[in-house]
Amino acid sequence: MIEHVSLRCRSSKKSRKFYEAALKPLGYECDLEYGDSFGFKDAKGRHDFWVTKGRVGSPTHIAFLARNRKQIDEFHGAALVVIWEKETKKRPRK
Repeated sequence: MIEHVSLRCRSSKKSRKFYEAALKPLGYECDLEYGDSFGFKDAKGRHDFWVTKGRVGSPTHIAFLARNRKQIDEFHGAALVVIWEKETKKRPRK
């Protein structure tokens, strides 16, 4: 079992938006903020996922536990929506 995970990101604001959407289907809620850092609690109230602005390092692997396939699909869908929104903002509309 993982006690907690901390990640570094380039943009706290963008990363927070992404993780809030992606982790919501898994019961996570972002409820702590300290400067450029923010923390998520799981459905049981444990704060085990943190993101802070800083120099991005080597690749990191993290696994979140889902109760069923529906949660996996919701997690994946929510993450894709945020990525899609980011990518479509880069392209000018004709």
